[in-house]
Amino acid sequence: MTGEKCRLANSEEERKGFDCFIGDKPVQIKPSSYKTASNVKTEKLRAKTIYYTKKEGDYIVDISELD
Repeated sequence: MTGEKCRLANSEEERKGFDCFIGDKPVQIKPSSYKTASNVKTEKLRAKTIYYTKKEGDYIVDISELD
């Protein structure tokens, strides 16, 4: 979607809160429901975030934070 190469984070990078890298930039991946979950409102995200919603067996992906 971005034209950049991507890779999954290794275990050390995951401990820092990253799920993957797009190019050389760390990214977190969260369900869209994360935006409104009351138990995570105080958590500070450490990287740009990709949000997804599963609908009828497909995934709708929001990469607007990556711009």
